[in-house]
Amino acid sequence: PVKNSGVMGGKFLERGAVKNAETGERFRATDFYTGACVRLNGFPFVLYQADEFTLAYMEAHPESFPRSNPEYVLSGLKAHFSAPEHAEAGKVLEGAFHSADLGESYSGFVGYAGFQGALAEAGIALDEQPMITLMRHYHINDADVEAIDYVAFCRDLLG
Repeated sequence: PVKNSGVMGGKFLERGAVKNAETGERFRATDFYTGACVRLNGFPFVLYQADEFTLAYMEAHPESFPRSNPEYVLSGLKAHFSAPEHAEAGKVLEGAFHSADLGESYSGFVGYAGFQGALAEAGIALDEQPMITLMRHYHINDADVEAIDYVAFCRDLLG
């Protein structure tokens, strides 16, 4: 630290349990996910991304990380689609997916941007972690293309 620079010297945070200023309780694992904003020592930190190990760990422990559980995310979406005011949203979603379809040998698949766009067109606004969860769950393993199996997604979501 430089004298009179306005930057305080020393440790920012000691190792140990930290209280969440919003709840007054200690932070829990469920407080940390992609897109979360956590406040430590009065400073906000937005968690922008997670590495592969962290995402896989969260998916392997859905009881601690519900936003990384595809069934949990789908249950919330099913509730949205079952509401009377969203009766046409399923048709809008399927239409948006068909418009974004990659076609030819990748018929039934959309790119990541097409997936997000179709959800937005159907009036679905997901936080980052649930979106990542769905994209990882419905991602196809193909070295030539980054794509989502929207047919499987619609089958699981709309029945």
